[in-house]
Amino acid sequence: MRWGRTLGALAAVMVLAAPAARAGDVVGRGSLGAALGLMRWVADDETSRDTQFRPILNGVFRYAFTPALEAQIQSGAGWGAYTLRGDTVTIVIPTTAGINYRFNPAARTVFRAGGGGGMYFWRVQQNGKTSYYISPAGDPAQIVEAREGSDIGVYGEIGLDRFMSDNVTVSADLAYHQIFSSNERLTDGFKDNDAFVAARVGVHYYFSLTR
Repeated sequence: MRWGRTLGALAAVMVLAAPAARAGDVVGRGSLGAALGLMRWVADDETSRDTQFRPILNGVFRYAFTPALEAQIQSGAGWGAYTLRGDTVTIVIPTTAGINYRFNPAARTVFRAGGGGGMYFWRVQQNGKTSYYISPAGDPAQIVEAREGSDIGVYGEIGLDRFMSDNVTVSADLAYHQIFSSNERLTDGFKDNDAFVAARVGVHYYFSLTR
């Protein structure tokens, strides 16, 4: 809860206390940004059991095709820890592309919703090393399977951007990521699709791509 209160306070300061500026014309412009927040695993049962909120960091590129539609590419890294399994963490490196719809593009505070998909590298680590499933002694299959993967996934996101100037915005968003990472060979757990939620605040700088 300490992490959640800290993030909430930071979001309030950045978004609400930012000086109001007129909305920028972002059509034909790109933006580079960085967002920092908290993530928590919510599936599968084993990955999300006893998990805690931990940091996630993303770099973000956007390009506005129209006042209402913009493309978005993101990449970053996050991780989850466990209260009762202090030697275990689950990391994720998501790289995604998607589309945002900007509901009120002429406003100083722009609300948006979007979604897309991409690749998710994830790994369960114990004491800093990859965690493995080893089948019980006497199993003729002799399965040795790493608890990791590079899998496709999808996400949905809602958020807002507040203009501090024509070129700079502060942002806040909430996202849900679903990873299609099921692996039936991990019969002792970690075999279902994974998912996590994230809440972030960030700063973005818009620049012209046509000049």
